[in-house]
Amino acid sequence: QEPRLKFRTTKLSSVAQRSRMGFPQTSVSSGCRVIILWRCCMSSGIVFPKDIHDAMVAAGMIAGQPSVVTVATPAPSSVSTPEVSHNETPDEQSDETPEVSHNETERAKLKPASKGFIPPAWFADLRFGCLHPKKRGACMFGPRGTGKTHAIHELAKMAGVELITFQAAAGTILDDLVGYRGLKDGRSDFTDGPLPEALTKDCWFCCEEANMVHPGVWSKTNTLLDGSGDTLRLPDGRKLAAGPNFRLILCFNEGVAYGGAKEVNAALRDRLFPVMATYFPAAQEESMIRTRTGCDTNTATCVVALANSIRAARIPMFDLSPRALFDWLEYVQWSQCSMADGFDKAIVGRVPGDAKVTRDVLAQIAGTVGLGSWSAPVFNGVSH
Repeated sequence: QEPRLKFRTTKLSSVAQRSRMGFPQTSVSSGCRVIILWRCCMSSGIVFPKDIHDAMVAAGMIAGQPSVVTVATPAPSSVSTPEVSHNETPDEQSDETPEVSHNETERAKLKPASKGFIPPAWFADLRFGCLHPKKRGACMFGPRGTGKTHAIHELAKMAGVELITFQAAAGTILDDLVGYRGLKDGRSDFTDGPLPEALTKDCWFCCEEANMVHPGVWSKTNTLLDGSGDTLRLPDGRKLAAGPNFRLILCFNEGVAYGGAKEVNAALRDRLFPVMATYFPAAQEESMIRTRTGCDTNTATCVVALANSIRAARIPMFDLSPRALFDWLEYVQWSQCSMADGFDKAIVGRVPGDAKVTRDVLAQIAGTVGLGSWSAPVFNGVSH
């Protein structure tokens, strides 16, 4: 995840390699060295060394006009330049200072994260979708309790931008997003919805439970995100364009396990950067549990191991979020009950009464890890 990029060269030995990397299907000698990350750098906005770019243009390897038409050809040398090994250690690598990327520039503008905020593993993807100057937002999906809402609010705070949120629900229509007509002082008046408000303020707009909205409703936003310059036409005749700071973030729990969920508009998803929100790694989740509940390390480790076993079972209509684990341990501490009894109350108790199969699966997994024989937890140094 280090944003600095060491430029390395390789030999393009086949037309297939050239095609995959975006180079034209022209004849390139086996001795020609090219930068294999050129296409990635251009699409990601990373500054590419000017002299190498111009040389590639002059050689006809990429399209474009070099800023210097005449490219000096280095004189032949009897001293051969050794190849750069891909296995070289950092101390053996070139001392050349890499170019500064957009990632570093944007990161320098960010404010410090809030105290206690632990960036999830996918936070860098969200940051890319929202902060990169050529991106228009992110499509963030994953199971409940992975910190999607917290992450986007934290990123907006770090970036110093206003975030307008909208909670979608089954039956959400276009008027809920765009606005509606009503009577004001006896006259017809149009009231802006959250989307026009975000466009007017040129800020971020986040829609929670975005897959509750009919795909046809989202089609209204497609042209705002494709760089065509089209505007959002409001019923009162106004036209609102997306400013340079506008971002659209869709946030939802993906899958058939969530009642009322629909497929998100495919064209819209294609315009947003995908962010798959997953649960925290075990070590981070254990740290969160210890910080939140004050329990001992052994208890936190056992709780997370059991939680990951349940998640791995992929039980239909059931997610086990960190919030549920907090509830479990806090209930045990408050009621002075055993860990097994707390599990029945705080975890199994979340299952609807008619879902006997789910209850049986949870009981079976708990029995497999020996929940009934766990040692008593210690909270804040005091034995339970």
